[in-house]
Amino acid sequence: MIHALLVYDDWAFLNVMRWILEVQESDFRIDIAVCADEAILKLLEDRYDVVVSDCKVPGTEGLEFLSELKSRSSETSFVMFIGRDSEEIAVEALKNGADGCLIWDGDPSSQYTELGRLMRETVSRRGEYKKDEPISGCSIQSPDHPQTNRS
Repeated sequence: MIHALLVYDDWAFLNVMRWILEVQESDFRIDIAVCADEAILKLLEDRYDVVVSDCKVPGTEGLEFLSELKSRSSETSFVMFIGRDSEEIAVEALKNGADGCLIWDGDPSSQYTELGRLMRETVSRRGEYKKDEPISGCSIQSPDHPQTNRS
């Protein structure tokens, strides 16, 4: 079971995302936070395999939040989701330690599937979660994990 923290400023969107990932994907346990301060408190109280954050987080910017997370725990994977117009932020996030980025654009149901796959992949790279099937493809990958075609 992957324990994930989702950080986004829209509580309703977070709850939909949590429901989809926990019910449809079934191998996630999801906590949510609507701002950076709430996320930091949760990170102090619990251990997470992966944190998924928007590139714009109330209380801080996504890159600042990434830096704060990495200063507290190098073992927690970090995935940032961005809009189509924020690709430069994705590149900076990957340079600064993000394990993956997902462009949040297109069909919502496929986006949730892609997010779940990316979360599994980033955690697997850190050796904390093993799945029977190999995971291939990514929307944006770090330089040491080149982009491949989506499956």
